[in-house]
Amino acid sequence: MSLEKWLANGWLQKYATSKAEVQDWLKVADRELKDAELEGLSTDGRLDLAYSAGLQIAVIALALAGYRIPKGGGHHQRTIEALEFTLSREIRDSMLPFNRARNRNLYMRAGATSEVQAKEMVLLAKKMRAQVMEMLREHGLIEQ
Repeated sequence: MSLEKWLANGWLQKYATSKAEVQDWLKVADRELKDAELEGLSTDGRLDLAYSAGLQIAVIALALAGYRIPKGGGHHQRTIEALEFTLSREIRDSMLPFNRARNRNLYMRAGATSEVQAKEMVLLAKKMRAQVMEMLREHGLIEQ
C-alpha cells in the first residue's frame, strides 16, 4: 500500500499546505506537548494532551507529503496509519496503542493511564516532532 493507493481509494485528498499553516499547526502541537508536562494533571489528561500533539504532528507530516485525510469517521485513525508512509512504520506502530488508550480514557474509563504510559506518549510526540522539524527544514519551511 502507498499514499497514492490511499488517494485512489478515496482515503485521502491531495493538499497543498503553506508555511503559515504549518507554523500554526506546530504552535498547537507545541502547546499540547508543553501542557502534557504540567505537574498536577492526571495521567489520563497528560496522555490525551501528548496524543493530541502527536496527532497534530502527524497531520503536518501528511501535509508535507501533499495530502490530508478528509474529516469524518475514522480520520484520526487514518492519520495515524499514514505515519507508516510519512515518518516510519515504527512510529505508526508506537502511536496505535496510544490511540486506543486515549479512546478508552475519553469514552470508557477514567484513571486507566499509568505514569509510564503518559511519559511514553510525551517522548513519542517529541520524537515525532524532531522528525517533522527535519522535514520542515528540508522543505524550506523553517530556518536551518
